[in-house]
Amino acid sequence: MEFNQQNVQAVKEKYGTASNFLANVKKYGLAATLSAAAVSSNAAIDVSAPIAALTTDGTTAITAVGTALLALAGIAVVFKWVKAAFFS
Repeated sequence: MEFNQQNVQAVKEKYGTASNFLANVKKYGLAATLSAAAVSSNAAIDVSAPIAALTTDGTTAITAVGTALLALAGIAVVFKWVKAAFFS
């Protein structure tokens, strides 16, 4: 996690002293303690990189699944046509 000045200020405002911060880390864990400070002060968190990765990977996965479903539907139609031609 990258600390910018706004995040550092949020931790100082929430906990005041280092001993209060460390007591909360001991009690709740580091991630929960930092999250509480970020939420309480509405600190800016940059989420553009994870969102971009999810958008790119998600589009690729959805396209692959859609292509597979269309191929399966085509195979089913051809199979049904061959079966009807053979038995009629």
